[in-house]
Amino acid sequence: MDGKFEVERTSCGGLAGWQKFNLCRIQGHQAAKAKHLPDPAYPENERKSGNEGRAFLHAVVDDKGNVRMPTVVSSPDPAFANAAIEAVKKWAFEPAKLSGEPVAVLITIEMEFRHF
Repeated sequence: MDGKFEVERTSCGGLAGWQKFNLCRIQGHQAAKAKHLPDPAYPENERKSGNEGRAFLHAVVDDKGNVRMPTVVSSPDPAFANAAIEAVKKWAFEPAKLSGEPVAVLITIEMEFRHF
């Protein structure tokens, strides 16, 4: 491995907004592939107030494709942060692979809550 890498951007649309996550791909490394990405629940008080927001998180996709340790980096409101974490905990991936073997990877998630 010579240290070359690229960033892969994946976007997924849904009813509550959209989610975007970045996966760093290193040569010889196959990025994790999304299998199940349920939308977050729009916090009821925020919906009634007409508030919108964007939460940024980090999470680990483990060697079995499960999301572990979702952590909020920033969010305009704790309600959006909590909704984002609860949604991400339900996500599932095909694990990333390095030299053909499953490995854990860190992903960055951008989740937007907006009215349609």
